[in-house]
Amino acid sequence: MISARLVLKSRRLIRPCALCFMLALGASPRAFAETITNGGANIFINFNNPLDCNVIFNGQLPAVQNLVLEGLSVDIDVGGFQKHYVLDANGQVAQASDFFELANNDTNTGLTFTMNSIAANLDQLYAPLGLTNTDVSNAAVSMNVSIAFNETTYTATLSGSYYAQAGKAGKAFLGAIKAPKDPFKPVFHFRFVHAKPNPLLAGETTTFKGEVSLTDLTGDVKGHLIFGDGTAGVHAPGKQFQQMLSEGITHSYASEGIYTAHIHIIGDNEIIATRVF
Repeated sequence: MISARLVLKSRRLIRPCALCFMLALGASPRAFAETITNGGANIFINFNNPLDCNVIFNGQLPAVQNLVLEGLSVDIDVGGFQKHYVLDANGQVAQASDFFELANNDTNTGLTFTMNSIAANLDQLYAPLGLTNTDVSNAAVSMNVSIAFNETTYTATLSGSYYAQAGKAGKAFLGAIKAPKDPFKPVFHFRFVHAKPNPLLAGETTTFKGEVSLTDLTGDVKGHLIFGDGTAGVHAPGKQFQQMLSEGITHSYASEGIYTAHIHIIGDNEIIATRVF
């Protein structure tokens, strides 16, 4: 019997449903240095609950010939917030509190990467960079960022603006990710998501269906459904993925077990996510 239940939870700029953890691993030395282009970061600091913070980081990289994604080690640093990933065959890591993807761009002339990570105690980490627990609007901030893999480190300095409400929350918008008109206005992108039938027997087919809004997402929006059993997921442009999810996406799990499926909608300015398990 495959047992599963639906968990759907929304939040302000990013919608992961998870407990948080952070791997603070230093990046190993790399032989070459390159530049991140069109890089962006969005940092959410919860001053009321320091365990519920969030970092979004994305950008573009030069093409790498004959790059093997499966098993590739990737090290991330966003102003001192460090993560280490080992990619699957799809160039992804999809966990309860993390999503990372490294992929070819649409024209196969370069690489794109996207990270969405729940974090803890970012108030302490980022205070020296000006992301403080005070009332502030449109304060200028900047930080150094990097992504390292395949013996190469790609770097950039991202500048942008910081908004905060003392005792509540702070939000930084850096590089290609720009602040919306109202940085603290909540936007609920997932109206519903479910998998039916659920539970089901091994070999039977379940249908993932849901309604998602792409409102306020900018750039080349993409949707991902990762089934959680190691098989290839569904990846499509935002509008197409929205329609596919509305009509229903079917999948069959070959073996008994409890599986966690992840849905991610990715724009230049925001990543929204939920999970079905």
